[in-house]
Amino acid sequence: LDEARDNVTETVSAFTNSRGGVLVLGIDNSGKIIGLNHLNENEFNSLHQALFVRLSNQFANTKEWNHLGKQLLFIYCPLG
Repeated sequence: LDEARDNVTETVSAFTNSRGGVLVLGIDNSGKIIGLNHLNENEFNSLHQALFVRLSNQFANTKEWNHLGKQLLFIYCPLG
């Protein structure tokens, strides 16, 4: 989970410092929706809150979404 948090915060930081973007957690590299349901509540919250703790000087919006029973997390980073 530490590696995932590092990768997410690095990607969000890059997005907010450039042209912006949307990062969707819960989709594998092939585009298949796998969801984040395998994470327990503490793990999910830890991943979600890492954005705000580690990137307190950056702006990003998050939205939790349930698609066909699979939990996704959308992270929107506006144009930097």
